[in-house]
Amino acid sequence: MNLFFKELKTYRKSLIIWSLALVLFVAMAMIKYDATSAAGSSISALLMDMPKAFQSMLGFGTFDFNTPIGYFGATFIYLMLLGAIHGSMLGANILSSEERDKTSEFLMIKPITRNMVVAYKMLASLVIILIFNIVVFVSSFLIVNSHGTGQSYAKDVFLLMIGFFALELIFFFIGFFLSTILKRAKLAASLVTSILLITFIMSVLADMFDSLKWFKYLSPFSYFDPKVLLGFISINVVQIGIGVTIVLVLAYLSFVFFNKRDLEI
Repeated sequence: MNLFFKELKTYRKSLIIWSLALVLFVAMAMIKYDATSAAGSSISALLMDMPKAFQSMLGFGTFDFNTPIGYFGATFIYLMLLGAIHGSMLGANILSSEERDKTSEFLMIKPITRNMVVAYKMLASLVIILIFNIVVFVSSFLIVNSHGTGQSYAKDVFLLMIGFFALELIFFFIGFFLSTILKRAKLAASLVTSILLITFIMSVLADMFDSLKWFKYLSPFSYFDPKVLLGFISINVVQIGIGVTIVLVLAYLSFVFFNKRDLEI
């Protein structure tokens, strides 16, 4: 368990920085909501006259920008993007940190198997992600609620955070798996970031063009679209199944490939 606590301590500062950054993002988003709501319906009318591509990117036509939860829901996709980046970077780096820091030999001579190394680092990562999500949920709930008129948005924020957590998990395991098959940690981080950005763009394109609706099955961002989480669009069971499969398969393969890997010492 020493390895587990070591990783928690190592990523403590990163967790604090990421948490503060996302709390600030939510606060700034809701400050913009105040400015938009103060302008009245003229802003909403102006936004609806903008090109469909721009409307798709920000959820116009689905969310009510005159309510705190509607505005938060429209901007939540960008909060999810930041969460996915956090998860992917954590996954790409935490397993390969021993090779990067030239401590692989020291770790391997201890009475610990490779499976235990993967398990402890994976468990530490999940705890970090869980703490991160709790901070974002609590702060989002408090900030969004403070802009309401006595109405509680706890359920809506909680539903959005389920998608936030699930999306971060998917990209964490993509990054974690890539770090088991690629020798260079920087390459794993670059590749998972590329996958993240490509799938994000695919989700936007799927909303913009009917001919590209099938992109929704290739992009995890579409699986947990805020419009789905808040009930504007029906849940696609196939997409959820794909997401669960990605997590389970990549978690299993991470153990398999790390056991076969030649570690650099």
